[in-house]
Amino acid sequence: MPYATIRHYRMYYEDQGQGDPVVFLHGGMATSADFAPLFPTYAVHYRVLANDRWGYGRSDRRDRFETGYLWQDTADTAAWLDGLGVGRVHVIGHSDGGSLGLLLAITRPDLVRSLVAVAAHTHSEPRTIEALRRLQELLRTSPSYRAALERHLGPGGAQMAEVWYAHWLDPTRVTLDIRAEVSRIRCPTLVIQGRDDEFATPAHAENLARAIPGAELWLIPHCRHSPHHEVRETFNERVLGFLGRQ
Repeated sequence: MPYATIRHYRMYYEDQGQGDPVVFLHGGMATSADFAPLFPTYAVHYRVLANDRWGYGRSDRRDRFETGYLWQDTADTAAWLDGLGVGRVHVIGHSDGGSLGLLLAITRPDLVRSLVAVAAHTHSEPRTIEALRRLQELLRTSPSYRAALERHLGPGGAQMAEVWYAHWLDPTRVTLDIRAEVSRIRCPTLVIQGRDDEFATPAHAENLARAIPGAELWLIPHCRHSPHHEVRETFNERVLGFLGRQ
């Protein structure tokens, strides 16, 4: 099980297959294991890399999410990739990981060969806040949901989720708004979102794709927040086709 030392903590990561590197970046309530069902398909053609960000999965624990933490997580991801010496990579990011992928393409364009932004958010919409409040309440009232977070996020996952939800629902701490910055992205980009995503309106993805020069948009009917699970076969076909053209 490989680890990298980033700043003051150990970061766990997966490294499978050979070829041009593809990096999977997980969401805010997930780990690299969220992409595990996809790894065998992509590892046939690519070197597959996926990390557990600080606080998640098999990486060291964190007890807080500071204002602007996604920017620090982006810098940590860049440091990990620099340490591996893999050069330019294809990035596939989901939810928070999609936002991180956008930030990586903005701040380190030398690292990003292409970007697939899946259910990424550039800012919080009312729909985002409403969905997060529902999940926060579920965390407070449902032992089964807490148990699921412990399984998916690792020991202490439910406690970390409490801190994460509190961060995103505190308007004095959430400063993510990169709607202007995404126009600086120059790598080939595919924006993917389910039309029924409970965290973002279709306009969110449409505006993101419109802002990035030359970006492609795939809005998936009858699909919610996790296209890589809900329509996995079609998702893999579309994404592998996109990567193959880059």
